[in-house]
Amino acid sequence: MREAAPVGFSLAIHALSILLLAWVTIGRPIEPRLTRPIEVELIDQQMLEDSFEIPPEVAITPLAVAEQKVQDDAVAPAPPDGFTSADELFANRILSDPKNSQVKEMLPQLETTERLTQLCNLEGLEQLHLARPDELPDSISPAAFEPTSLGDMTLKADGAAFRAARKWYRFRFQCTVRRDFGAVEAYRYSIGQPIPESDWDAHDLIAEDEDE
Repeated sequence: MREAAPVGFSLAIHALSILLLAWVTIGRPIEPRLTRPIEVELIDQQMLEDSFEIPPEVAITPLAVAEQKVQDDAVAPAPPDGFTSADELFANRILSDPKNSQVKEMLPQLETTERLTQLCNLEGLEQLHLARPDELPDSISPAAFEPTSLGDMTLKADGAAFRAARKWYRFRFQCTVRRDFGAVEAYRYSIGQPIPESDWDAHDLIAEDEDE
């Protein structure tokens, strides 16, 4: 039987959830451009164990995330593997903003794989905001279609999905973070086709959150 999480940790998770919700609703931290609303979903530890394939030799330590720079000229052709590499990283800049200091203080209290996942989701949403500015992407499900894997501080999600304008799309990404969780070092992603609504329930994909 799994032991109950310490009360202090549970309170920390609850407090972080409230802070993240408030941030999603109000905060626009990136300067000079306005930050778009983003959602960071806290993941249950058992769900993480079920969805992650983590090699036993991997020692997880802190994370960072990535960002893509908008080109004024023609868009560069996609690499052979179909991934787009981010030219700039956003997550650390978002968390470094004084407006988000409480969120930044709470993240280290999370279990390391959950912390890594939250930071990768944060970065991924910013990258999607650049790629789909008119659709306002607001949620990423890293293991919607198949388990993620983690090795050498790189989170790989080949069966992910993201939500935009209440529709879900297939998504793949690779997120590499620094070992002290101080910054994301690289982020690569590939946007796929829309997911039929008939498949949503089977993969725990919802059209909107309860508070919307």
